[in-house]
Amino acid sequence: LKNIMVQKIVNILNNHGVNYLLSYGTGIGQDVIYYCQSAFKVDAADIPGKTLDFAKWRFYQYGLDVKIIEINTDTPLINMYDAITIFEVFQLVVNPVDLAIHLYEHLKNNGLLIFTAKFSKSYSLALKQNQKYSKSFINRLTEIGFKLVKSNYLWGKDGNERYLYVLIKEDKHAQK
Repeated sequence: LKNIMVQKIVNILNNHGVNYLLSYGTGIGQDVIYYCQSAFKVDAADIPGKTLDFAKWRFYQYGLDVKIIEINTDTPLINMYDAITIFEVFQLVVNPVDLAIHLYEHLKNNGLLIFTAKFSKSYSLALKQNQKYSKSFINRLTEIGFKLVKSNYLWGKDGNERYLYVLIKEDKHAQK
């Protein structure tokens, strides 16, 4: 299922003309490897630890040139990206809206935010305080300046569905 999702994402990235992307919450780096093999320039961000160390080792084994960003603060990003992917992270952070604002600030105009998040009926690491975003998170993102492009059903049933959300940072200077 995960490979199918990543293939969908690569198609979305290619169709949008993405060159430079960030994997935020990169985990063991499997998606980053796939993105690099699909000819994208990729930065990988995650909290320091054994998981990120393993991802770094994997990138080295594959001979990939991936910039690693260790998340030690609430605002670790410097570069501007064509797209940012973030999977199952928003529900784990103390303030997901602040994180979304930080990501927004590091997306180029018309850049894509591609994410999954499950705020309720999630796994044990999800913060209970974030359940309040279960029905309102997309609205919060549109208040920041994102526009929902699509929402794709991935898997699950009976209230435990997972969706892939694709949002675009609208060019605030474009004529309407």
